Amino acid sequence: MPFPPAGFQEAVITEKHTVNAAVVTVWLSLDTAVPFAPGQWVDLVVQGIDRAGGYSMTSTPGEMQTRRGLGLAVRQGRHPVTQAIHRQLAVGDRVAIRVGGDCVWRPQQTRPLFLIAGGIGINPMWSIFQTAAVSDPTRPITLAYCSKDPDTTLFAEPIRALARQNPHHKVSFFFTAPVPEAVQARRRELDEQGIRHEFGRPSAETWVALVDEPGAVDTYMCGPPAMIDALSTTLPDRGFANLYFEKWW
Repeated sequence: MPFPPAGFQEAVITEKHTVNAAVVTVWLSLDTAVPFAPGQWVDLVVQGIDRAGGYSMTSTPGEMQTRRGLGLAVRQGRHPVTQAIHRQLAVGDRVAIRVGGDCVWRPQQTRPLFLIAGGIGINPMWSIFQTAAVSDPTRPITLAYCSKDPDTTLFAEPIRALARQNPHHKVSFFFTAPVPEAVQARRRELDEQGIRHEFGRPSAETWVALVDEPGAVDTYMCGPPAMIDALSTTLPDRGFANLYFEKWW
């Protein structure tokens, strides 16, 4: 395969960080800005591998303009590109990218936002959250983020920091793995205005209770297929009319 393939643009890895045992983040710098909308993803090609990997942007379109690049968080997996990102690629290495995806949020949308993320599905939701928060500080934004435990929760501190800045922002973290009561007690000490931490999988009633008017919000979701399958059925039955998601996991 020629490199970069037709329709792709070269990028260089200028940052790489290990977040936890399963996730690394990378920053890709480009010579020319590549426009994208929050919620989109890139096909990423590594030289010598004849398949592309797909990864959602965690950064914002604004950062593409100011920093001329984009951020990705990549969870360990069997895909050869994913394995190369984790085990082989380093700062200074070059890759190639192409933007794709139709489940996007745009600033001209005026409804309040309800963002639902499961696991690594926080990536596009974090991009949307950051962009929408800057676009209109008066827009209500509710983020519900399910992860296994506090150690696997990505962007937790930046999410809390953004929520603290604006009374129109609400964040609920849900930890689904069993943990000792002592751990639960310590985590609940972190609860504050607009930010809460819960243990266990949220029920349908829990989702509904997170927003004041289900029919008035734009709801975006990204997470494991079983989670999206369940919510795409239960949420419309409970008044969520504007539901957006992609299933490409």
